[in-house]
Amino acid sequence: MENSQLARDGGAPVRTEPLPSVMNASGRRFGDDEVKAVERVLRSGMLSATWGTEVPALELEFASLLGAGHAVACSSGTAALHLAVAAVNPEPGDEIITTPISDMGTVFPIMMQNAVPVFADVDPITGNLTPQTVAAAITPRTKAVIVVHLFGKPAAVRELRELCDRHGILLIEDCAQAYLAPVGDSYVGRIGHIGISAVTIAEIERARSVAPIAAVQNEYSLVSRAHDDEVDHCAAEGIVFVPYFPLRGEDPPAVAEVAEAHGATPSQIRLAWLMRRSPTIVTIPGTLSLEHLKENLAALEIELDDADFEALR
Repeated sequence: MENSQLARDGGAPVRTEPLPSVMNASGRRFGDDEVKAVERVLRSGMLSATWGTEVPALELEFASLLGAGHAVACSSGTAALHLAVAAVNPEPGDEIITTPISDMGTVFPIMMQNAVPVFADVDPITGNLTPQTVAAAITPRTKAVIVVHLFGKPAAVRELRELCDRHGILLIEDCAQAYLAPVGDSYVGRIGHIGISAVTIAEIERARSVAPIAAVQNEYSLVSRAHDDEVDHCAAEGIVFVPYFPLRGEDPPAVAEVAEAHGATPSQIRLAWLMRRSPTIVTIPGTLSLEHLKENLAALEIELDDADFEALR
């Protein structure tokens, strides 16, 4: 018998006792911090996310953790899928491909939108959908794919995204069992069409084919210009571009020089640069105090000339 053998093939088991079930408290990771958090909410008397602070704080922190522009808290993973499928806006009879190995919460949202769930086969080792099985299930009526990252193991989501892009269909990631699971230099939930904020020009145009687009938000700043093309495209099409993390990153030396010349702060110069960069850029830098708000607003009065703009390029 070799140590590399699986227990089912005669190898030594990794565990001598079964893992705790969902009915066993020892299988949960709730501790004193979670108890205190619940108590804090209950004692506050505010149980509404509309006026409360806990849910908005969770959304901001989770979005930041993922590097996403937005996060929307839902009452359950099933509720989140209802929103995602509704956003796809399928016509009655449209097909949405998904996995046969998942909770019914993956299937019900498809049916509740009058779409037809189509089950593609899964990898026998991971239990996840594969690009090959999904490709075989695509028909002219296919509207979207819901991929479930089963038991913490990410599916081949980059390949699935490429497949969906080729066919002009949307990819929804069900990450309820695998949130924060890495996919290269990103995470599950950041590759598919639903749940991403770093949209490309192709995605903007695909969205415009469904409905008018009022605004686009991608990470963009003086020192983070990966979305230059999207900024230019939005300007050409008259679409508002909202830079996410507009003040992120360290200031290059030129910022201090231009700031001194204008009697301004480095942050004000960064905001002034963004507004000079494109006529459709709308900055929402956020603020923590009235004084900080006044400092941000003062950036509107700064006019960068061609020499300033070139120095900051």
